[in-house]
Amino acid sequence: MTKKDLVALAETLRAHNRTADGRTEFTPDHLLVLAEFCASRYPNFNRRRWIDYITGEGEELIFVDPDSPLNPAATLEDNTRPILNGDKGAHV
Repeated sequence: MTKKDLVALAETLRAHNRTADGRTEFTPDHLLVLAEFCASRYPNFNRRRWIDYITGEGEELIFVDPDSPLNPAATLEDNTRPILNGDKGAHV
């Protein structure tokens, strides 16, 4: 699974949930299961930001986790937020 795949999945889920009824929408529990799978493949995957983007609470997906050890401003409390976007080869 590539970053492009993660972005495409988030876009597809977001578009689906905009028009879905209660029987067919992806619930927060469904999204959490998907986010956990993505995080199992990418250690720096930001679950919360990814889910927020899908639910419309976040407006952007970036592929740099603010909690990554590569980010000097990272904080430990924020490691459950999903992010997608960025340079090729970077982790989610």
